[in-house]
Amino acid sequence: MERMWSPGSLRGDLKSHPHRPLRDHLMSTYNLAAFLKEYHQVPVEEETLKWVCWTHDLGKAHEAFQSYLKGEGKKFRHAEPASWFTLSVTHDVISAEVVRKHHSRICNCEELKSYWAGDDFNADTVNRNIKEILLDWPFMLSEPKVGALQVKLLLKDAFSSEEWLRFRMLYSLFIAADRMDAIGVRKIDKSLVPNWKGKTFFVDAPLNEWRAEVRSLCVEAANKVKLPGIYSLSLPTGSGKTLIGLEIAHNWVRKAGGNIIYALPFISIVEQNAQVAEDVFGEEAVQEDHSLAYANEDLEELAPEDRMKSLFRYWSSPVVVTTLVQLWESIFGPRANQAMNFHKLSKAVVILDEPQAIRPQLWKGFGKVLSFLSSRLGTTFLLMTATKPHIVEGEELAPQGVVTVRPCKSRYKCRFLDGVHNLDDLPLMLKRNIKKLHEGSGLVVLNTKRSALKVYEMLKDTLGNKAPVFFLSRWMTPKHRKEILREVIQMERENDIRYLVSTQVVEAGVDLNFDWVFRDLGPLDSIIQVAGRCNRHFLKEDPGDVLVAELKDLEMNKSFSRYVYDDVLLIASREILGQRPLFEEQDTVEIVDAYFSAILDGLMPEPVWEDMEKGAWSDLPELIERKNYRDIPLYVELDTKLKELLDEFFSMEKKLDNLVRIRGIARKLQEYRIDVPPKDIDRWSGKLKTNFIVEGESPVLY
Repeated sequence: MERMWSPGSLRGDLKSHPHRPLRDHLMSTYNLAAFLKEYHQVPVEEETLKWVCWTHDLGKAHEAFQSYLKGEGKKFRHAEPASWFTLSVTHDVISAEVVRKHHSRICNCEELKSYWAGDDFNADTVNRNIKEILLDWPFMLSEPKVGALQVKLLLKDAFSSEEWLRFRMLYSLFIAADRMDAIGVRKIDKSLVPNWKGKTFFVDAPLNEWRAEVRSLCVEAANKVKLPGIYSLSLPTGSGKTLIGLEIAHNWVRKAGGNIIYALPFISIVEQNAQVAEDVFGEEAVQEDHSLAYANEDLEELAPEDRMKSLFRYWSSPVVVTTLVQLWESIFGPRANQAMNFHKLSKAVVILDEPQAIRPQLWKGFGKVLSFLSSRLGTTFLLMTATKPHIVEGEELAPQGVVTVRPCKSRYKCRFLDGVHNLDDLPLMLKRNIKKLHEGSGLVVLNTKRSALKVYEMLKDTLGNKAPVFFLSRWMTPKHRKEILREVIQMERENDIRYLVSTQVVEAGVDLNFDWVFRDLGPLDSIIQVAGRCNRHFLKEDPGDVLVAELKDLEMNKSFSRYVYDDVLLIASREILGQRPLFEEQDTVEIVDAYFSAILDGLMPEPVWEDMEKGAWSDLPELIERKNYRDIPLYVELDTKLKELLDEFFSMEKKLDNLVRIRGIARKLQEYRIDVPPKDIDRWSGKLKTNFIVEGESPVLY
């Protein structure tokens, strides 16, 4: 039978949304999805994509849904019946499942099999239900074809990586197009990565000549490689890695097409590096994407294209600077809105900055996925790091011996103190082991918020009379952290002595410079990252001092590091540091390589690739292991705006018409939010004279 049907044959009074005809929505969704497919060269079947888009909301033609849109009756779940229409015309379970789950989340393939090959699913029942929704629907399921599909499903032991990729490409294109049309996007403009504007290094930095030489060698090597592929850029901190990586990515996309996606481990670094990208590409070409990036936007005032970015964090700009978490969720996330950026990987250049922030248990499987995506989607990956992790083999672009070719050998020397030390002894340890404790600025990095706060109080007494002591941790709201960082950076620019006590929030990428650094024992790669804040620009001729020691919680008789890190990581770090208790910067490549080899021998890899291949698509691991999953969101009243936002948020009826405003307020509230264990809420409520609002299980402190 010829497939002689289109959404144009639907009645004009049928609606998909309160003011949108159903037929217009279905046709527009396909037009948008087809444009995205062509623009990003996504290898997906055009005919299948068309029928997914044309049928995805046919369940809304049901009388119950049309009544619901008019404010009458209960909500009608339309995705499941719509998927029956999809199957009836495509006879393809993958495309039907894409439609069935377009308002929820991807399920594991065992559940997929249970639904489509279950006893309750049969042609007669489905055909009756289809006719109840659209009497003149021309495609009906036949029992023999349904039976054949079900037998084929039941005989499958596993779903292949190719099926996972096909599902995710269809899902991504269709979800993005569906959300676009729903919020008023009718046309997408092509946006290319603009010309490179160029940027110089710090005018007064002694390392500029070396940085320029390294840049020239790396860019020259990158211009000779074959695309697509997987490449690494292993450069020490302070070498201008960000600019070099962006220039390489720019040259690659100008040669082969595509967009640039730049993923970093922490929000604070995203903000910083997005500014660098704006300097070289222009503000209009760069999208800064993280959970706080859209906090100050008034969604109701935005154009539909910008609302798409803000509401759904859709990557619509030619250069996107985002987090590793968001990239991970785009590749593996089971929720529909997480998956919509997946098609943006096709033909793209993806920079993974400091990818060792990914849990080592995931490296092997993630490396296989990167190789698979590169070969199937034409994606080029550039892994940039000072401590090259063993994730995936890729051609190295940095010149050999890049540290030793510098005119100065080492910016710092690192000393490890053997044994376990009491936290209270830290001020004395600093005095004994750091030569210019009071003459230079210092950074102290601890493993827990509690130990960091105690050290902050101690150092205010011992160092605070010489210069200001600042504090940073995730127990401070993002708004407060930004204010502290701005003040510290301003003092650095004015060459004023300052001290900063911080948790790991300051570890990677934040462009800070100190004369000396202390780090409580942690994974060796984290120690090297912190060491990179010491004499970062070689403004001091003599190497700076980096001191590492293991600090103990006396109350629990337990090292603070064990509250945070896997024992395998700590054992390997102790062993290697014990063998090399004194080393300089040029030794770090060899030391960290030995560390990565040791931990991968000791850690059990998580089966990312294997789970994907067997169809456990909903259970793929998260990038960050959420040990504190019971933490409670708590909002701190830093100014008068918080109470106004909370009052409006709690008073608004949670319905579709208010979605834009609700999400806009929620974004603004993130600036005031910290996540706190329930035990601390109980403890604080007894000590503080303050009010708590409890909404379900989410107290709000204000």
